[in-house]
Amino acid sequence: MQPIMRLTDYVSEYKRLVYDEYAKTINIINVTYYQLDEDQTVYDPNYVSTYRKSGALSGRKFNKIHLLPVSFAQQVVPEGDASEKGITSVYNTMGAVVIDPSCGVIPHIGDILRFDLEGDYSTWEVVERSNSGTFESPYWKCIIKQTRLFSNFEDQVIAEYMYVEYAKHIFTVSNAVNYIKLITRLDEIVMYLNTSAYQHNLDYHLFGPLDKDCFPEIETMLATHSSTMATAGNLLVGVKSETVHDDSIINVLCMPTLFDSTHVPIYTFIPTDTTINPRCWIWRQYNEFVTDSEGTVDLFDMLYGDDAIVLKNAVTAFISYLNGSDYEQTETAVLIDLMNESVDFLEGVWDYVTDTMMASNSFEAVVEYCIVSKKLLTLTNAGVDLS
Repeated sequence: MQPIMRLTDYVSEYKRLVYDEYAKTINIINVTYYQLDEDQTVYDPNYVSTYRKSGALSGRKFNKIHLLPVSFAQQVVPEGDASEKGITSVYNTMGAVVIDPSCGVIPHIGDILRFDLEGDYSTWEVVERSNSGTFESPYWKCIIKQTRLFSNFEDQVIAEYMYVEYAKHIFTVSNAVNYIKLITRLDEIVMYLNTSAYQHNLDYHLFGPLDKDCFPEIETMLATHSSTMATAGNLLVGVKSETVHDDSIINVLCMPTLFDSTHVPIYTFIPTDTTINPRCWIWRQYNEFVTDSEGTVDLFDMLYGDDAIVLKNAVTAFISYLNGSDYEQTETAVLIDLMNESVDFLEGVWDYVTDTMMASNSFEAVVEYCIVSKKLLTLTNAGVDLS
């Protein structure tokens, strides 16, 4: 008997190869792409066209997308034309490019592409499009021809965006700049944590002036932070944490919120129930402690010495802000700067704070890692869909 799987699994295998394997290896060219905004464009109702394509008399409006990748660019070459006058050389000004479905853009007839190849600019217009098939994410093949634009063409742009290759998303220009700078900053933080503070023999980050102290809860937090920031939906509806740990600096600055403590639970927490996300036990069985030769040491006293009291007061003010009070910090310190950044983030201020790492010790690096990760996650979800 012939295996049925061989016949029915073909489409799934084809989609996996096209979208997961081949799409990662193709060569791309980054272009400035002007997508025709059909809702804002004013057409002539009789001819379904505009008086002019560009300039003050044109009714066309565009969304400008920086650094959009296109692939399989077709070379434009001269062709010979034989006639009674003899053989003459003419130029075929038609070409083609392919737009990957991961770009989040559906091309329109009339879109404009601007290539910048080593300082030489060329402008092309989409005159025909076709897709690769009936899948939910088709590749778009665009037939393009050379075109010329008026000098004030940019006046027809109504919105500007930028494609970020790392995130595979289109963002507003300001969010794209923030994303790129945050990725650079996160890379420096991770490099610091993996080199200057990490003991590979012990599999631990070490703290203190003698590098002999470690925080087990920080290891757990680093190992689970990235995957737990968005797991609230994986917990059963109504599950509530009985222990909130609002007085913990690690919980306040680092740990994601997995529970709505104001929600009346409709389900009793059963420790043996395997359907509950196991990571939630980090919150329910949390103990903030440090192991060293003596046993237990206060986190701030060990790291900051005489400055510990000032920073503890700053943390108290930050916790009060989270509970609804006004926030004001008059002292200056790296940890206070990080708390100020957290406040800005919670209040929707997206301007990037710094291009480089701020942390002055390993604990601050962990705090900064968590803050930057939360900002990147939120930015990723703020991508723009122009399809």
